[in-house]
Amino acid sequence: MSDPAGTAGGDRSRAWLADVFVAVFAAAPAVYLIVRSPYIESEELLVRPVARLIGYGGLCLGVWCLLVLARSGTSRSPSRSPSLARRAARWGARTAAGAAVAVLALAAWSRLQLRARPFFWPPHVERSLANQLDSLTPKQRVEWAARVAVHRLGSPPRLPAGADARVEKRSIEKRSVESQTGLPLTVPASWSFPRDVEVAVDLRDNDTTRVWTRIAGGVMACASLPARRTKPLCDVGDGNDPALAYARPSRVADSVVETTLDSVGEPWPQYRHDALRTGQVPLTARRTGAASVPVPVPVSWQWQSDGEYRSSTSVIGDLGVIGTHGSGSIAALDMASGVPRWTARAPNWIHQGAVSDGRIVVFGFGDNTSSFRGQTPSGVTAYALSSGVHLWTRFDESSVMTSPVFQDDAIVYGSAAGVLRRRSARTGELLREASLPGGVIMGPPAAVGDTAVFTLDFDTVCAVSLSTLEQHWCRRLPGTLMAGHAAPAIAQGLVIASVLVNLGGMTLADFWRVPLANKARLLWSNVVLPTHWAGQKFVALDLHTGAVRWSSRVFGDRFTPEGHSSGTAAIDDSVGVIVLPNADSTVAFTVRDGRVRWAAGAHRARGPATIVRGHAIVSGRDGITVVRAIATGAVTCTMTRRIGYDRAGPSVGNGLLLFANLSGEIEALPVEALLGCDAAILRNVRPVATAAAHEAH
Repeated sequence: MSDPAGTAGGDRSRAWLADVFVAVFAAAPAVYLIVRSPYIESEELLVRPVARLIGYGGLCLGVWCLLVLARSGTSRSPSRSPSLARRAARWGARTAAGAAVAVLALAAWSRLQLRARPFFWPPHVERSLANQLDSLTPKQRVEWAARVAVHRLGSPPRLPAGADARVEKRSIEKRSVESQTGLPLTVPASWSFPRDVEVAVDLRDNDTTRVWTRIAGGVMACASLPARRTKPLCDVGDGNDPALAYARPSRVADSVVETTLDSVGEPWPQYRHDALRTGQVPLTARRTGAASVPVPVPVSWQWQSDGEYRSSTSVIGDLGVIGTHGSGSIAALDMASGVPRWTARAPNWIHQGAVSDGRIVVFGFGDNTSSFRGQTPSGVTAYALSSGVHLWTRFDESSVMTSPVFQDDAIVYGSAAGVLRRRSARTGELLREASLPGGVIMGPPAAVGDTAVFTLDFDTVCAVSLSTLEQHWCRRLPGTLMAGHAAPAIAQGLVIASVLVNLGGMTLADFWRVPLANKARLLWSNVVLPTHWAGQKFVALDLHTGAVRWSSRVFGDRFTPEGHSSGTAAIDDSVGVIVLPNADSTVAFTVRDGRVRWAAGAHRARGPATIVRGHAIVSGRDGITVVRAIATGAVTCTMTRRIGYDRAGPSVGNGLLLFANLSGEIEALPVEALLGCDAAILRNVRPVATAAAHEAH
């Protein structure tokens, strides 16, 4: 005979044990989430210990309460069946408890996975391999050596006045390589170069110098001057040619280069020329020796490099200086004709603009992957501006993807590992060094007087003294991301910076404006990583104290740009114009209070606007350049090109607008042609100077 009471009691015991198991399963991840330290604070909503205790502990307590609620509806009489409503309530409570447990488990698991990965982000000095080249793989060592070798060889003398760039440049460049190598190649003692790598220089091609590197075991790499982007270059059979003379480079003592440092023109001391990020210099007379002559009537021209441009051109006197993204090639172009006065090669990519005191020009270099960890070269390199003579190169522990700042006879810059350095501009000697509470990633600092402002990943802005590197203040912006990916601007005692915004950086009004699908993604992203962001905003901090003076609304996320977020303001008097790439928006605002005057599309631009005589010029990744009146946002002209632009906001100098595109082309147009929307000139730009060494793509 069956025993219903006993069966029911056993069912209740099993149900009770199941509830206890679920409660314990919920408590374990909750305890971990409470006691752990967030790996990337800006990517999480619950950061502070109290917030984690209330949030995760409250969710765990909620699970137990739901289980109790589910059991409270259980009848103790075996003969009575619970009502349909009561069964539904019990089922709903258990389902909600299960969902809460799943959320806790998924949140804990995703963070455990983040800890377990060999994560290279954010970069740290102690993780860098830049000073441990023997620990690199053979492939990494030969590639490192090839980059350094072409840098050593890639600084030919200045072309003679009146020389035909299509004929003279290659012969002079080739003689320069021959004179510098003498085989074996020499490398300064302070340079980072793998000690077990052999180098061979191949001068047999008419238009290309090839550098081969190899290591025991047959691992090889090669690089070329100029760089090649289409035809195959590194064929193992070519590298094993018996005619190639391989040898380990000889180490030579570092020495100060004896060369004349003539002044070429007005300095371009920081990114986009000044803290307002104007990207332009006033129209000045052109220097010819000791004399000055009037600036000639601007003439349109184009010039093709051997790599793509993602930075703006820096205009110093009658030279436009720029470096390429992939190859690290450098060119100093005559502003009147587009003919290169001199060319050079950095040891790695150049992401942002050159800086100069009018005599010396300096570039930061490093890629956006391997050199974070010190697996490819990164640092700064300097040249005599008038002649292109290489002055010095210093290698650092992590990428230098930003522009330094000139102050007097020194430069100041930061690395992706958060190391702040001050060096002599003439010799590269390290004068001071300090640490920053975050990485200097893609946002070049802005400087006013002795103060420089750095934006740091993930969510910090700091002001430091250029002379002592002492920190004046550092301000965190909770709930934000990628602060170090956009350069700040300074105007009216305010620092204008842009950031990506997570759920924790939004107001209720911002959250209300977010579309429903984005709301769900934002909430879910705080459970699992990586984080989904709501969009971009820009904020103003007091230059003297770092206090937040105002913050814009969040401009909703529309797409994720290739690379980094960017978003640098350009200031003209009391009005600023900022491009917010993730929101695909161009926004004009009042500097004093952040009031938005107008907003419009940005054609997927990432480069800053250039403001010329009351008009904002924005060049998009789709190849469309739009000119708008900054007072109203009205479009006054558009110009369309087949190739688009990236971070390279147009620069202005000597009456010309300089556009640098993703195919590696510099296009110079008279300012008046674009502001006057002269269709004939904007449509019919012909190349007037193309370097012969770069034509065989």
